[in-house]
Amino acid sequence: MLSTVEVDLMKTLADHVSDPAISIYIPTHTKGREIEQDHIRLKNAVTQVEATLKESGFDTDRRQRLLAPIRDRVSDREFWRHQGSGLALFRSDSIHQEIRLPMEVTERVRVRDRFAITPLVEATAEHRIHELALSRDNARLFDLGRLGGTELELPEGTPRSMEEANWFMDRERQLQDRATGRGDTRKEFHGHEDSGSERADLRRFLRELSDGVKQVVGDSPVVVAAVSELAAAYAHEAHHRVSDRVIPGNPDSLDLHALREKAVGVIEDLRRQAEHDLVESWRSSVAGGLGTEGIIDTVIAAHHGKVDTLLVGDTTPIWGTFDPVETEVVVYDERGSDHTNLLDDCIRATLSHSGKVVAVLSMDSPIGSRLRY
Repeated sequence: MLSTVEVDLMKTLADHVSDPAISIYIPTHTKGREIEQDHIRLKNAVTQVEATLKESGFDTDRRQRLLAPIRDRVSDREFWRHQGSGLALFRSDSIHQEIRLPMEVTERVRVRDRFAITPLVEATAEHRIHELALSRDNARLFDLGRLGGTELELPEGTPRSMEEANWFMDRERQLQDRATGRGDTRKEFHGHEDSGSERADLRRFLRELSDGVKQVVGDSPVVVAAVSELAAAYAHEAHHRVSDRVIPGNPDSLDLHALREKAVGVIEDLRRQAEHDLVESWRSSVAGGLGTEGIIDTVIAAHHGKVDTLLVGDTTPIWGTFDPVETEVVVYDERGSDHTNLLDDCIRATLSHSGKVVAVLSMDSPIGSRLRY
């Protein structure tokens, strides 16, 4: 299954323990010659993983079974035509997960007993918006960020055009015209249906489209890219939250990159506001005793299930040890043989207790949290 990063998915990956747990990250592209290099990167990653598995004593049958679904993607042309700016793949005996990322990632391959999820946290700093590129002839939904994006699939049955939403009404009108002997005379004189029918057709299209969009975006607001009249009509008919920010103009001729460029100002404004609000809320929580700042207090709170929102200002590993029995945290300047990445521990513990994890660019501390109690 191909998906974008969601909290429940991150929690599933964070909790999973398996031998082996394979993690692959590669940058991807949506156009140009670079697309031809993406499948080569994955092919090389598979080769690297297979060598590691062989070195670790996994037999040929086990290696082939684990790598088969990933290897199949190497030559899947349709798969590579629908990528974002990055791709993460996770594989174990019971999990095969592919995640399109709205940001570039550094190539990385890891084979251990836990998935590498910290790079997914970095994706939360790349503030994203849901953008609906809308015209009467074409509707497309995107997940866009400052550094990249991806087109999202609408649920089956969601109309992509006004014609698609009203085909049965058009058929009924044709039958009515024939029954009254009008044939195409009406269209010849008027050029289109009367304004009342056209308005009803448009409303039907926008309402049914919004139902499909809502299934994808949930409570997140959607920024509409459309001519002003159509954007206003969608906001009026939609069954979900619609941002008051509009990207004006007909978007039909714009691909993902062009849409993102037109939206970059909106994305940055919303990112700054959301980050400012979050940091101010965190500072108030710390001042009121319902927040933590720094790795030691945050590790303890995360393992006790107290963290509601983990704020990560820097994903650089913090090496140390944590003794849950003595509730003791020791931080070291360099990595030792018995040390763990305490930042990674915080992320896993927070997700395991159904907390949220957010990367914050403007935070003046490497890590902190807002507490439940």
